Amino acid sequence: MTAPAVADRGLPPSFRRFWASAAAANVADGIRAGALPLIGALLFATAMFVPLAVDASALVVAVILVLTLPRAASTVAAPPAREERPRLLTELLGGARRLLGHPRLAVVTCAASAIAFADAAWWSVLVVYSGSVLGLPEAGFGLLLAAGVAVVFHLSGRTRP
Repeated sequence: MTAPAVADRGLPPSFRRFWASAAAANVADGIRAGALPLIGALLFATAMFVPLAVDASALVVAVILVLTLPRAASTVAAPPAREERPRLLTELLGGARRLLGHPRLAVVTCAASAIAFADAAWWSVLVVYSGSVLGLPEAGFGLLLAAGVAVVFHLSGRTRP
């Protein structure tokens, strides 16, 4: 269906809302696929630290938002006010004991941590590789990332054998 299906007043409202939301999702995907890699390339071309600073500030904003959530949103019951709360190290060790007590959960947690570490190492090495071996300037590295994203999006639309 196309935009006329959204504008057709003879269709049920839920049908029109569905197609309107699908059209909005297509626009968002287009922005994500086209504009965001270019913005990243421009940020990286400005200075190598800018993407890291943007990422770090997004993390700070996320932490602030999580810390400002009301206590009512928490599913964990708060301990009574008059009890002494255990020390942080005691709580961390208790959590590690509980994690090691469940072998499957421990394996999944360790595997996810190793994958996250390897992924971060890969991106760090890619910056050095593009500058030292490929001889790309800062803008070239950003364009390399944007080209990689474009190739992935192009290939993701193809059917696989």
